[in-house]
Amino acid sequence: MTKVQVLEKIFTATIDQGLGEVKERTMEEKGGPEITVKEVQDKSCYSIFYVQNNEETAKYCCNCEFTDMIGMQLLEPFLDETQFQLTVEPQQTGMQIIKKFIRKFSYSKLFSEQVILGEEAIIAKTIDEGKKTERTEGIDQYYLQHSAGISFVYTNNTEESTLVETLTFKVTGLEVVGQDDTETPVEVRCGPGETKDVQLRIVGNGGFTFGMSISLYIE
Repeated sequence: MTKVQVLEKIFTATIDQGLGEVKERTMEEKGGPEITVKEVQDKSCYSIFYVQNNEETAKYCCNCEFTDMIGMQLLEPFLDETQFQLTVEPQQTGMQIIKKFIRKFSYSKLFSEQVILGEEAIIAKTIDEGKKTERTEGIDQYYLQHSAGISFVYTNNTEESTLVETLTFKVTGLEVVGQDDTETPVEVRCGPGETKDVQLRIVGNGGFTFGMSISLYIE
C-alpha cells in the first residue's frame, strides 16, 4: 500500500467520524442531489477534497488548476504539479489530498465541476425541460443546455416520414460525444417511431462558446 493510499484510508475515517473543519455542499442545483462535496481542513498539514456519489447513474467531474501556489503540494494522482481532475462514478467516492508545507500558504485557482447524467436521464430531461421545435408534423427537436453541456433530442411520431438533419458546430470548450472532433458535421437520421440524440459535453474549466448551422429535409 502506498503512502497516498494510507493517507486516503486515514482521511476517509476522519471524514466519516465528522472530524476536522468541514465545508459541505451537495450538487443538487446541477442535477446531482445525492452527490456530496466536502472540503476538509485537517489539524495536520493536509487539506482534503472529498466527493461521495450516491447517485444511481450520474457521475461527478471536476477540474482544478492552481496558480500562484505557495507552500502547497498536490499528492498523486494529478494532471501535473498544479492541476488535478477528479471523476467519481455512481455509488463511489473520490479524494484529492493537498499537503501544506508552511503555516503561511497562498494560492489562486480556476475550478469547474459538473454532474454528468446517464444517457437515459439526459434524454428524458431534455424532452421534459428543453425547448421544443417542430420539424414537421409529428417530428420534433428538443434543445437543452445543462450543467454538463448541451443536448439535442429528436422524436419521430410519424408512420412514414424520416428526418435527415445535419448539424455543423462552431464551438470552443465543448466536445461532441462519440466523435473525434467538432468540425465534422453530425448527421441525424430519425425514422418513424425513433428517438435520436446528439450530446455536446463541456471540457476544461467550464467556459465555452457555441454556434451552429442546420440543414434538413424530410424523406
